[in-house]
Amino acid sequence: MFSFKSTLFTLFGLLLFGFSNLEAQSNEVLHQIAAQYQSTYNVPGLAIALVRSDTFFLGVSGTKQIEKEIPIDEQTPFHIGSNSKAFTAFLAAYLVERDLVSWSDKLMKVVPELNQPTYAAYNEVTLEHLLAHRSGLAPFESSSSKEFRALPKNLGELENSRLRFAQVALSFPPDFGEGTHVYSNAGYVLAALMLERATSSTFEDLLLELGQQLKLNFHFGFPNDEAGLNMLGHRKRWVGRSYRSLAPNNRHAVPSYFAPAGDLAINLDDLAIWVQFHLRGLSGENIFLKPESYEKLHYGLPDYGLGWYNGKIGAGPERFSYHGGSLGTFSSAIMLSAERNTGIVILVNAESKHVGRLKEKLRVELWDRFGQPSK
Repeated sequence: MFSFKSTLFTLFGLLLFGFSNLEAQSNEVLHQIAAQYQSTYNVPGLAIALVRSDTFFLGVSGTKQIEKEIPIDEQTPFHIGSNSKAFTAFLAAYLVERDLVSWSDKLMKVVPELNQPTYAAYNEVTLEHLLAHRSGLAPFESSSSKEFRALPKNLGELENSRLRFAQVALSFPPDFGEGTHVYSNAGYVLAALMLERATSSTFEDLLLELGQQLKLNFHFGFPNDEAGLNMLGHRKRWVGRSYRSLAPNNRHAVPSYFAPAGDLAINLDDLAIWVQFHLRGLSGENIFLKPESYEKLHYGLPDYGLGWYNGKIGAGPERFSYHGGSLGTFSSAIMLSAERNTGIVILVNAESKHVGRLKEKLRVELWDRFGQPSK
């Protein structure tokens, strides 16, 4: 079973920031912190980044596979799960700025084969609704859920798999919940389908081309030996407390049509650069996207923008945005605040409740030590 569930960073952690001690910030400090947490929580590998708008510091510790002493480094790719959503939303913003698609474009107009859905509410769904989890679509978070069981077993092998997926997703009644959004991986699959139709290109080609322009290296799926990466994800054994590595084609892997919702891998160095783009854009700099596009992605809607959760730091006016991700054998967390000129990245090549506790404690410590209040 796999799950794309992403847990929002609690405001409790942000209330612990204090008025940060001004410890020396360096790669060595980050390496020491990474080594401490990797040892304490006994995870195979851990990579962390502290990002500023003009620099960043990286720390790594551990191995690519628990059975082999192959050390990870800053260029080792980690699977980032639902943090992939930020890349999908960023791609959409890039295409919107080039007038190839609009936030208000309706799904049924861009993909006419889906017209006249069973439930009339879907007629009004736009690209923005899909990326902001406000479409009413079913979550598609667990392989054991009723919505996943309704999919053809060989869907990933069929042509037009995203279109076929959309047809099934739209067969479920919409659920808009009682809050601001209802988290749905399906929305990102359908958003990618809209981008494909608007550009006559595949989502994969669009995103890889975007990566080339940003000078970032990422690929789809789990890191694997076939690419010469030797990087594997890990799970806890059913008996005992040790982790075991899983091959890239393990049962947590998802079909390629699900990539827009959470199937990217990227290394720590490139992910730090990616976070830096966002810090600079949110500070008003025109860097690849316009500042207003970064503002919309992070804070355009309350609670969840487009690819990012958002909130306030404690009771003050300063904002933060956050996302987590896991596809069963890797785990990731990204948090940033332009007002504090601070970004935090945490990557682990394992997943378990133990890893969840590691991420929670580590991001609170990093924020407490380095998330300085603005001057």
